[in-house]
Amino acid sequence: MRKTKTAISFGMVNIPVQLKPAVKHHEIGFNMLHKKCGERIRYKKVCESCNEDAPKEEIVKGYEYDAQAYITFEDEELNKIKSSRDNQIEILTFVKLEEIDPVYYEKSYYLEAIGSDKAFILLSEVLNKEKKVAIARTVLGFREAIVAIRFGYNALIMSTLHFQNEIQVEEQDLNKSGITAKELDMATKLVKQMSGKFTPEKYKDTYKEKLEKAINDKLSGKKIVASKAKAAPTIDNLMEALEKSVKSGKK
Repeated sequence: MRKTKTAISFGMVNIPVQLKPAVKHHEIGFNMLHKKCGERIRYKKVCESCNEDAPKEEIVKGYEYDAQAYITFEDEELNKIKSSRDNQIEILTFVKLEEIDPVYYEKSYYLEAIGSDKAFILLSEVLNKEKKVAIARTVLGFREAIVAIRFGYNALIMSTLHFQNEIQVEEQDLNKSGITAKELDMATKLVKQMSGKFTPEKYKDTYKEKLEKAINDKLSGKKIVASKAKAAPTIDNLMEALEKSVKSGKK
């Protein structure tokens, strides 16, 4: 697992850390094959002008400042733009966890101390004691990121956040006049009836299990059989649907 070394800047305190991805995906990957001969389809980086393959060492980054007009950058030049401050995780403020809307969360990492972990443990203890989240800035790759650092799973978790101008959720003008008190009461009963604690371990990737079975069936020479599982029945009349849902839940 790839680790990125950096440091948390906390006032005058410097805490060397390394980042490790907190999530590992387990999707089943499919390669694209040529149906005619069964060989893999591969993508090549080809220059539009020369019509030749472009090796990695001959590729540079280009910014299109006008139509078909580019200014180019080498990675070394882009790295020069970074200051020592950009290479750190600079804590800006501390907020309550509930103040951050989940729509802002992007990608999560967990942090490990490098060398002496006294300051690292101290920051962890303070965040846990005060139930606060540290909001910080850093540069990851060639992109500035606002991050949230919190204590969880007996570790420090860092999550990158979307910037305000990246959020595309639009407020809707919901007309509530058509909702009756009885419908609202029945919907509230249904929500309460279905409420419980979030237990992530009970949720399984059932579609992945179906894909694995289909792969094993094909390897065994069996045909793929259409799934017989049906969607839950729906009722057009809202009040009738709510009442039957509550009644069914009680059973």
